[in-house]
Amino acid sequence: MAVAALIISVLALLASGASVLYARRQAIHAGAVAAIEMQRSHAELTPLLTLRPDREYHDDPNAHDTSINITNGASFSLQRISARAITDRPDKHAIIAIANSNNDWVSDESVLVLDRLDPGQTRSFKVVLAWDGERSQSGVLSLEVHDAAGESWIIEAELEFPSSPTMYAW
Repeated sequence: MAVAALIISVLALLASGASVLYARRQAIHAGAVAAIEMQRSHAELTPLLTLRPDREYHDDPNAHDTSINITNGASFSLQRISARAITDRPDKHAIIAIANSNNDWVSDESVLVLDRLDPGQTRSFKVVLAWDGERSQSGVLSLEVHDAAGESWIIEAELEFPSSPTMYAW
C-alpha cells in the first residue's frame, strides 16, 4: 500500500512539473504573439498620405521652388509631419531643400512642415527644385509622421516633376 502511494505521489510530482513547464512555455509564446500583434497593428494604422506638386509641369528655370500638396487619407488626425529631402539617389535628386516655418531653406536635416493635418484635409509646404541645365524629373522625401497617441511612422514618397514636351524644343 505504501509503495502504491509512493508511485502515485511520484506521478503527481512529474505531472505538476510538466504542467509548470507547459505554462511557462505558453507565457513565452503569448508574449511573442503580443509583440507581433502590436507591430501588425502599427503597420495597419500607417497613414495614407497623398503628395502632389501644385503644378503639372515645371518648365521655368527661374522658378526653383514649388508647393507640395499633402492630403491626409487616414481616419485620424496627424499632429506633426516633418520632411527631409533624400538627395543621394541617382536620377531622383530633384528636391534639394525644404522651407521651414521661417521660410528658410533647409537641405540637410528634417524640417517640421505641418503641425496638424486632419482627416481629408489638404495643406501644402514648399520645396526647392534643383536646376542644372536639365532638371531631374523625380525626387524623394522622407516624412516622419506623428499622431495624437504618440505613434510615429517613417514614410518615403517619390514625386515626379516632369517638364512639358515643348520645354527643350527651342
